[in-house]
Amino acid sequence: MRANIRKFLPFVLMLSSAVFAQTYQSQETQRAAERSRRESEKPSDIVRLIGVLPGMRVGEVGAGSGFFTFFLSEQVGPSGVVYANDIQADALAALEADARKSAASKNIITVLAPEDDPVFPRRDLDMIVAYNSFHDIKDKQAWLKNAVKYLRPGGRLAIIDGYWPEHGGLTLDKLRDYGAQVGFRLLLHQDFSFGERSHHVHLFGRD
Repeated sequence: MRANIRKFLPFVLMLSSAVFAQTYQSQETQRAAERSRRESEKPSDIVRLIGVLPGMRVGEVGAGSGFFTFFLSEQVGPSGVVYANDIQADALAALEADARKSAASKNIITVLAPEDDPVFPRRDLDMIVAYNSFHDIKDKQAWLKNAVKYLRPGGRLAIIDGYWPEHGGLTLDKLRDYGAQVGFRLLLHQDFSFGERSHHVHLFGRD
């Protein structure tokens, strides 16, 4: 029996090394992709531009696995909170797993919700943010009508998205009209496009 184990041990070690190398390369590839995305999309700059401050209560829509969530979390700090919403439970589970690895991310609370209502657990949010997710919402008017009820008086709505015909056909004029339908006016628009990728920041408020 021991002879058989010694016979196959080199193959087991070789397989383990191959699996470790593959895992390491996969992690390195993922980290490289995240670095590239941070450099091109400039999420840190966008968080500051839309006015996220320490202590704020922010609702994020379509958070997915949390790319933008952690930038919001860092900015609001331990006295603030980020309610990360998504319609997919597995994406939120991945976000929660990553959040558990960082003590600085204890201010993230995930929210599973239907597509037409973010169902945030409070109605005094300082800001609602949709980062590259608004174009996926099928009934944008219904969603906006439901979403704004979670904002405090004077709360802001930030939509960061691209103008792609195949992704909702958003334009600056369309977004301005969507905001106006729920009593919001466009306070800020800035083009963050890079290469051939459309990437725009819109901040709405109301009196």
